[in-house]
Amino acid sequence: MTSTRSILFLCGAALLIAACGSDANMMTTPPPDTTLRTYDADDANIQYTGRIDFTNPKQPRFGLGATSITAAFKGVGVSVLLKDEHRYGMWRNYYDAAVDGVVVAKIRLDDDVTVITYPVASDLPYGDHVVTIGKRTEANVGVGFFDGFEIAGEIQPPPARPAHKMLIFGDSITAGSGIEVPDGDPGCSADGWGQPVQNADEAYGPVAARMLDADYHVLGVAGIGLVRNYESDPTKGDTRPLPQVYKYTFPESTPPTMAIWPAASYQPDAIVIALGTNDFSPGPLNADNTPADGRAMMDAGTFATAYIGLIDGLRADYPDAHVFTMGSPMLVDGWPTVAYTSKSGLEAALGMVGDHYAATGDTKIHKVLVSKQGGGCASHPNVAGQAATAMELAAAVKPAMGW
Repeated sequence: MTSTRSILFLCGAALLIAACGSDANMMTTPPPDTTLRTYDADDANIQYTGRIDFTNPKQPRFGLGATSITAAFKGVGVSVLLKDEHRYGMWRNYYDAAVDGVVVAKIRLDDDVTVITYPVASDLPYGDHVVTIGKRTEANVGVGFFDGFEIAGEIQPPPARPAHKMLIFGDSITAGSGIEVPDGDPGCSADGWGQPVQNADEAYGPVAARMLDADYHVLGVAGIGLVRNYESDPTKGDTRPLPQVYKYTFPESTPPTMAIWPAASYQPDAIVIALGTNDFSPGPLNADNTPADGRAMMDAGTFATAYIGLIDGLRADYPDAHVFTMGSPMLVDGWPTVAYTSKSGLEAALGMVGDHYAATGDTKIHKVLVSKQGGGCASHPNVAGQAATAMELAAAVKPAMGW
């Protein structure tokens, strides 16, 4: 027999369920918010990576390849607001636009006067997405200016940074020159000297950094060396080697526009130095394979002394960083004549640098020798070759850093 109290309890429960059901039926899911909004470059949710000049926070500018700008958003579409410098009235920068880690557009701006709103994606499924704009071309090509994002939806807090930090110094290999097409392809000379097929973010440095869950700043300048550049004639190119320019936000800059990069703003755990290809090469050649500028072969001891000076200078700015001295994936012995020992000369010099620091008890200097690669423009490593070098570099960095 059921008591009156039990009947009242069951009735109360039934009434409660009915009421909840009624409320649930009345609730509706709010429609997706795809309102078009513009977010200025100084929005706190925009994430910057690389050497960027914020003198004008509404329009920061940047020159180095593999510099990137990222934003997370909830919505269905995004455009980027960019302005480009057409250096010398002819060169063009190229930028990659990626959504959720996939490159969806290669951007080339034909106008260097106005800010261009470039549509990146417009029909994404409504939800959370991440957009990244990365500079493919190196500093010598020109400067890019960023004005913000236009989002069909709302910006969100940026993604978490990787666990580690790397700083990578080097030449055209580091800058990703000529990596996307084979040597002799018309792309190798397009827009001046192959800007469309240069891609700094697919060079060994960023690729290795991503393998190691590391943020990265890249300073890659085509033709640059430690003691001497590929070009020794100042009428044909910048002859300042890396020790004279690495401290600048824009390493290609000349007085009076030579702002010093604030080293304290980015303290790397690991520094990679990939110099020597241009020092040990013969430079531009005459028809008989003799150096056009009459340069002598690089002396390993001279190079090692300069290398030690560079590391000591870096230690003033980055006292806690490990330094990885990397060989060249382009140098070989016996070219352009049998007298040249370019590859073994560089590797001997790196050995001298390692011995110097070992003698002082310094355990944070590491030599990384890499395999010969090629397949790209002017015998540069192609994408596959860069990936192979990245694997060799990551294999050396990981145990040394305990990552």
